[in-house]
Amino acid sequence: MFLKYSYAPTNLFGFADSKHSWYADLSANVPLNVWGLTLNAHVGYQKVQITDASRTRTGS
Repeated sequence: MFLKYSYAPTNLFGFADSKHSWYADLSANVPLNVWGLTLNAHVGYQKVQITDASRTRTGS
């Protein structure tokens, strides 16, 4: 099992006003013992901080 955390102290990949954004990633590799196969499971979450109050997202 692997846990990775990435943090961007500056703007993230060209997103204006996105300082302090972050990404968490949890992964696991489970040997299946069938034909040498391995099951890979992955889940991640990214939070992009928008610091400009005039830029809000609405809707779904």
